[in-house]
Order: sequence, then structure tokens, then C-alpha cells
Amino acid sequence: KEEEEKEEEEKEEEGTSKGVGDTMLLSAVEKSKMIGSIVLIESTARDAIPATYVVKRVDRSWVKLEDKYGKEVTKSYRPNQLVLIGNQADDEEEEGLKSEFDDSDSEANSENSDYGGGGGRRGKGSKCDQSHWVRRSARQPGEEALSHPSVLELLERLTLDDESLAILKLKKFIGMDTSPLVIDAILDALMFNTSVQALYIQNFNYGMKDTQVFKLIEVLKRGFIWTLNIGETYNVRPDTWAYFAQELIHTNVTHMYASEHTISGKCKLNIMESMRVNRKKHDMHCNPENLDVIKGVTHCWWNPINAKVLRPYLKDSDKALLGVDKTKTAKDLD
Repeated sequence: KEEEEKEEEEKEEEGTSKGVGDTMLLSAVEKSKMIGSIVLIESTARDAIPATYVVKRVDRSWVKLEDKYGKEVTKSYRPNQLVLIGNQADDEEEEGLKSEFDDSDSEANSENSDYGGGGGRRGKGSKCDQSHWVRRSARQPGEEALSHPSVLELLERLTLDDESLAILKLKKFIGMDTSPLVIDAILDALMFNTSVQALYIQNFNYGMKDTQVFKLIEVLKRGFIWTLNIGETYNVRPDTWAYFAQELIHTNVTHMYASEHTISGKCKLNIMESMRVNRKKHDMHCNPENLDVIKGVTHCWWNPINAKVLRPYLKDSDKALLGVDKTKTAKDLD
């Protein structure tokens, strides 16, 4: 039976690795870490379908996936063709692993694996090798949120370039207490997206920190997003904001909002100057053909609907959108 299984594995590898070449086989620990992971398929992978998948099993150096409905994907992928965005909790596997522990240790180890705490030391009578728990004990805070239907839906729509997300307000999909892990996953998906024009990523004090701002800058440098609202973001250092203002000139951002009490006056002036320059790079902010998106872009220091070139194209009902922001210096942006 083992020989038959081995032959099947070799046939499967032979059928999928044509023209790819040999790669180093994954270790048992690496395999255990990958099982249950939530991944995106790299857009460069041949025949890749942009969506989120769960790693079902790892055969040698090939990864088998299943979709969110539990259906196995026919094609196998190399690990370097997948983008890891988190791990999916597997309750059945967890219960099976717990049973391998002595009764005296099971409660402590269960608590330690679920919450990633420092307590719950193993007793001398533990029968389970600690390496079996690598994936479970390595779970990060907020990891379970990656499996939430609304998060999976958003990630899938982003990878599919859903045009209805031209104005993306993250608060419609995730809560204000969202972890950095979820924000990272969304920013990773945005690195492959071309449909989002306006990104509202405000009020995420727990999830939006220095690391996420650096990643956001790389997303903006792709040039597809021209409006950004990052207000009420308090856990970012002043030097990170200064770097953000410095790098904004390398993006296409023309309209923005950030809370004045989170950035310095000099930082805001630098941001404004960069946006003035950026407005000469493209016309997405003033093109009448993009009017539907422009009308939906609000809560900026200066909303794009106020551009004089758009006045002839506005209906009477649209004129209610006109006006300046309460910020004193906002008028300087037009």
C-alpha cells in the first residue's frame, strides 16, 4: 500500500512539475506549519485564479489547496507561488493533538496553544513531542479574524479587482479593533489590486502602526490609489509620518486627510506640497468620466468635487457636495 501511495505521489509530481525543475523538499516542521494556512496565489503563477485558499496538504514540495467551500483545487503549487496571509484554526486537529497529552498537562497546554501565552509549562509526563504543536503555538493575536467571512470576502474581491471597490471604506468590512495581522493581509492584497482608487483606512489604532504605514506607502507607490483617509491614527511615530510625507511625492495621491493632532504642521505642509505636484501626473481627480467616483470621495482636506473644471458637469443635486473643509488651510490645495 505504501508503494502504491508513493507511485501516486510521484505521478502527481511528474504531472505538475513539467518544466519547473526540482526544488528542495519541505521538512516535516515546514509542512506542519503550512497545513491550514490561508493563502493567495501569486499573480505570476501560471493558470492562477485570484482568490483565497486554505492549504489542505503538502505532498513533497507541492502544495494542495481547497477553496472556502472545502472543494479541492485540481492544480498543485510550489510554496514560492503562494502568498501567506494567515492560519485557519482547525478545531478537529486541535482536539486530536490534545488527546496525546497526559490528563495532568492537557488543560495547561490547551490554554497555552489557544492563546499563545507564556504560561502552561509542560509536565514531565507529557507524551507529545513539542514539534507537533509548532503551528498551533505559533498563532499570532488576531489570527482567527483572518478566517472571518467578511475578511475573506474582502480579500477575494480585492484579488478579483472588483470595480465596486473603487472607493474602499475598510470600516464596512472590519472593526476598529482589527489586528495588524488583518491590516497586513488587506495591504498585501492591495499590492495586486488595480480597481481601488480611494482608500479609507482611518480609525484603526490597534491595527495601523509603523510597519503598516511603511507597507501602505509601497501600496500607494503602485499609483492606482489617488485618495487616502488615514485620520485618527495615533500609534504611528513622528519619524514614520515624516517618512510618509517624504515618500508621498512618489505616489499619485492628490487628495487626503490625516488628523492634524497626529502629525506636525511641517509634515502636513510637505504632504500638501506633494499632492499639488501629484495633481499634474494624472486626471483621475478631475476627469468628468470618473465623476461617479469623484462624487463619492469625501472627508478630505479638500474634496475633488470642488475642482472648477468639473462645475459644468454637475447636476443641481451634486452642488450640495461643494464647499471647503473646516481646515483653514484646505483652500490652499485647490
